Amino acid sequence: MTTERETNIALETQGLTRQFGQLVAVDEVDLTVEKDSFHCIIGPNGAGKTTLFNLLSGALSPTSGSIILNGRDITNTTPEQRVHYGLGRSFQISDVFTNLTVKENIRLGIQSRQYRDLGVVDKLFSPTATFEDIERRTAEVLEQTDLMEYADTEASALSYGNKRRLEISIVLATDPEVVLLDEPTAGMSRENTMATIEMLQGILADKTLVLVEHDIDLVMELADRITVLHNGATLAVGSPDEIADSEEVNRVYLGEP
Repeated sequence: MTTERETNIALETQGLTRQFGQLVAVDEVDLTVEKDSFHCIIGPNGAGKTTLFNLLSGALSPTSGSIILNGRDITNTTPEQRVHYGLGRSFQISDVFTNLTVKENIRLGIQSRQYRDLGVVDKLFSPTATFEDIERRTAEVLEQTDLMEYADTEASALSYGNKRRLEISIVLATDPEVVLLDEPTAGMSRENTMATIEMLQGILADKTLVLVEHDIDLVMELADRITVLHNGATLAVGSPDEIADSEEVNRVYLGEP
């Protein structure tokens, strides 16, 4: 059973911990993400970033601690329920149906979202949503993500960059309020990286974005707030300037003496 309370915090964790045997992959992490913010999570390899995302999305269950989405305790909910409550997540490795067209992938994302009592949205995501409703929303997502010209192309034929863009499109198709993106620009050229980030800034302006990203320059330019993980625990939290000035972060993460 979940509970809900009014808050200006979109997503938070309290003492979130995940152990694998004797290994503590996520160690009592307290994460606070404000609504309509761009919150980045950084840290060296093995810091626990992807495990944390798996806990937030419901792919893993925590050993202890809690996860709260828009005031609702979602700790014990399924990934599907979290989508219903407004959480969308992309993966570090492109995760699309390669034998389906771009349009079909996005349509599946739309149809995966269950009925939600949000006025204009509820018709689209209700069990009685018409084919025309779904097609209209599919076209909107294709336009927003600059994939309209590839609508009838099989995902297997897309470039790597466009496959990543399609994955983001599928997340957006579920109409999330909070979006978790795990290295969305990994493997992209600088040009494609900047184009993807520009796209995200435009279409996610009214959403909360939580991003894992290795490109530290990109993080410093885009983030409102940064959480630094090290050995599964929170090393530092602050604005980009505060993180850049942190001696501990520079020593542990950036390798400075």
